[in-house]
Amino acid sequence: MGNDDASLTWVRTPLQARSQATLTRLLDATEKLLDEQPFDTLTVQDICRAATSSVGAFYTRFPDKIGLLHLLHERLCAEADATTEVAFDPARWEGVALSDLVTAMVAFMVGEYRERLGLRRELVRRNGIDAVFQARSIAVAARMVRALAFLLEARRSEITVTRTLLAADTCHRLLFAVLDQAACYPSGAVADVIVDDETMVSELSETILAYLTGPRPSVTDGA
Repeated sequence: MGNDDASLTWVRTPLQARSQATLTRLLDATEKLLDEQPFDTLTVQDICRAATSSVGAFYTRFPDKIGLLHLLHERLCAEADATTEVAFDPARWEGVALSDLVTAMVAFMVGEYRERLGLRRELVRRNGIDAVFQARSIAVAARMVRALAFLLEARRSEITVTRTLLAADTCHRLLFAVLDQAACYPSGAVADVIVDDETMVSELSETILAYLTGPRPSVTDGA
């Protein structure tokens, strides 16, 4: 990569005050529990036990466990926005080949999904049934797409797509459709084909690059 320290890292929002410690434990405990069981089977008591907190402390902050899930989603979205700002900084990718840029970003997101599969799986479900979760996710996706479009616009000599915002949106849809499916099928097995993370990164990167750089069909008057 162009910079000496260009590796991508997920940006965690800092703890603002010591009074946030209990809240953070509740959020962290819920996220960890989601790797072990579905959200619907979790109880407030389960969450509080895992967070070494009291049920009373829980209900002073949330009306119910759905309220906690909303805050957990808000935290993830805030981290995603902060990560996008850093990861899509044009200076980070100056002098980096498009293939390396795409592979690095795909590998980064595959790794992030792998670390938070339970939460991602629940959010896939919530986005399909809850307009508030959906709107929040769409807003984060839109900011990421615009940031990617900016990078693609600066690389017009390397790509064959002409509408960079549409291209960025398509790349985003390709990537996250596969990642969301992987969250829902964590074993990696679909139609008797096992896809490990390394294979997923390779195949997704190749697909996205082919879309961005491949020949475009010519349009004739009779088409």
